[in-house]
Amino acid sequence: MTVSWASVTGATYYNLYMSTVSGQFGKKPVDSVTDRVYATADGLINGTEYYFVVKAGNPGGLSGASNQAEAKAGTAPGALAPGRQL
Repeated sequence: MTVSWASVTGATYYNLYMSTVSGQFGKKPVDSVTDRVYATADGLINGTEYYFVVKAGNPGGLSGASNQAEAKAGTAPGALAPGRQL
């Protein structure tokens, strides 16, 4: 799953928080990144709804949380049968 957001002026990093319960995020981020895209949310369970917020950071500290976004983990496409072509 890929999560992206708008850049924040003055931010030098972003902390991403993820939960399976709307509005309930722990104090520890899933990851801290310097870009505005997070593309390594691994180990998700297909059909499960996930919720995300981002906090922008710089040497002065962290911002408040962004608006919450949600996404449902999808099912990977099935394998092609032998001899079948796209």
